[in-house]
Amino acid sequence: MISVAMATYNGEQFLNEQIDSILSQNVEQELELVVCDDKSTDGTLQILRERQKADPRIRVYKNKKRLGFYKNFMRAIGLCKGEWIALSDQDDIWQTNKLQTLLQSVGQKDFACSNALLVDKGNKSLGYTMKESCGGKWIPTKKEDLFKKIVFGNIVQGSTMLARADFLKSCQPVPEAIKYHDHWFALCSCAQNGFVYVDQCLIRYRQHDSNQTINKKKDSFVKQLATLHTLQSSQKVIFEQYDKKIAKCNAILDNMECAGWQKDYLTGAIRYLEESKHKSFYSFLFFAKNCRYFCLDKNIFRNALRIAKRFAAMVWWKGTKAS
Repeated sequence: MISVAMATYNGEQFLNEQIDSILSQNVEQELELVVCDDKSTDGTLQILRERQKADPRIRVYKNKKRLGFYKNFMRAIGLCKGEWIALSDQDDIWQTNKLQTLLQSVGQKDFACSNALLVDKGNKSLGYTMKESCGGKWIPTKKEDLFKKIVFGNIVQGSTMLARADFLKSCQPVPEAIKYHDHWFALCSCAQNGFVYVDQCLIRYRQHDSNQTINKKKDSFVKQLATLHTLQSSQKVIFEQYDKKIAKCNAILDNMECAGWQKDYLTGAIRYLEESKHKSFYSFLFFAKNCRYFCLDKNIFRNALRIAKRFAAMVWWKGTKAS
C-alpha cells in the first residue's frame, strides 16, 4: 500500500484540486490518503469530511490543539498504514504518473523525489522549475557528493517524495537547527541507503501568499554582488548566517549516525566557517561566500575558474558604479 500523508491548515481554496490529483493516480498499488488538519478556521475541515464520506480511501483527523507545520506532518506520517509514504501539501497538483514513476525509480534507496514546475495561484506556469529556483544545475549520483551538496543547500522537496515508511519514522524527531523536515530526511538518507532524484516535473508547485515557502528565481550575479557589497558596513548579518550553518553542522553530528568521512567534512566546515568570521570583508566575499567552502572541495580547477569569474564581475560592477 502507498499512503499519502497530507497536512492541512486553512487550505480550502485549492484543496479539492489537490485531492482530485492524488486520487486519480494511475499507481498499481492500493492507495490511502491520511489528512491531519491543524485546527483550520475556514472550510477546510468541512471539505475533508465531505470527501471522506465520498471515498473510503480518505481518513481525516483533526488535531485537538495547533501543532504547527512540521509536527502536523509527523502526526500524519505516524497514522499511515502503507509501506510507502508520499508527503503532500494542500495546494499543489500532482501529475497522474507521479507515484508510479517514483515507485519504479526508487530501487533499494530510502526514497525517490522529483523536480517540480512552479505555477501561480491560477495554475499558470511561472516559467521555471524548483531545480532552477534552487540553483541545482546538476544533481550528484554518488552518495558522498550528494551529502556535500545538500548540507548547506537542500534540493529535496517534501511534496515530491515517495519514501519507505520505516525510514521516515526512523528520522524523527527533526533537530531544531534543521529548518525543514524534508532537508533532514535527505541528510539522514545520505547516512543510510541514499535517495534517487528523478529529473522530471511530477507536480505543479503552487506559489501564493499563504505558502510555507515561496521560491523565486535567483537574482542575477551582478545583483547578488551589489547586495553583498552593501553588507560591508554590517558584517554582523553575514556572520549570523555563518552561526546558523555552524549550528546545522553540529545538529547533524549530534543527531545522525555519520560515517567517518561525513564527520570529517562537517568538522572541517565548522572550522572553516569559524575561521571565515575573522577574515576581512573582501576576503570573505571571494572565498567564504562566493567560493562555497573552497578548502573542502577537491576540484581546484573548477573553483579557480569560479573565483576568476566572480572577481571579473566585481571589477566590472565597481567600474560601472564609478562611472
